[in-house]
Amino acid sequence: MPDTATILLAPILILQGKWLRWRLPKLPEAAGDRQGRIGIGNKQPLSLMIVGDSAAAGVGVAQQQQALSGQLANHLSQQFDLTWQLRAQSGLKTAETEQILTGELTEEFDVLVISLGVNDAKSTDSAKRWLQQLNTVVEQLRNETKPRLILIAELPPMGRFPKFPQPLRAWLGWRANTFNRHLRQWVQQQPNTELTSVPELGADLAIDGLHPGANTYRLWGQAVAERITQRLG
Repeated sequence: MPDTATILLAPILILQGKWLRWRLPKLPEAAGDRQGRIGIGNKQPLSLMIVGDSAAAGVGVAQQQQALSGQLANHLSQQFDLTWQLRAQSGLKTAETEQILTGELTEEFDVLVISLGVNDAKSTDSAKRWLQQLNTVVEQLRNETKPRLILIAELPPMGRFPKFPQPLRAWLGWRANTFNRHLRQWVQQQPNTELTSVPELGADLAIDGLHPGANTYRLWGQAVAERITQRLG
């Protein structure tokens, strides 16, 4: 969908966006611990930090144990003595990540899992500008936490979310695809950096029709944990 179409559709897209914000429930972030240690010192140590937006914060489920952080902790603790930390905020745009990275990051982490970009895709920011902002965030985290592996989540297929009306759904799908295309090219040039995908949502959506449900978080956490174990186990 070229920029000219975006300009022509702008009045409709704005109205549909406002209607969605009024119509759909605003779900809270998952409750529960955002850091922890699991293990008694008889396994290989591993430190993990999760950074991101509502998907990282566990919006769509009630407890962090059901969310990405809890699923990762559950799976990784079977292989490692795990230290983990979550820094996430619903609605966060990439340029606002500094808000959740308050203070100097003095700890080093073996693995960073990053989920950013959906809120940027929903805005008018270009994919190029978003990628510049993401690069700034990743470089800050890389310099301060010295990770051995960085996993970055691709944007979900927003064009398949049934509660988005047309043409908003098609526009968001095009935006997500564009952002992902730029992201894939950028990741190929980054050291120790790989992509991870949110599993196909299908019918397993939260009640707002936008965020993952418990089963999707479970599958996502399992897939990411398996990747980490393959690379660092």
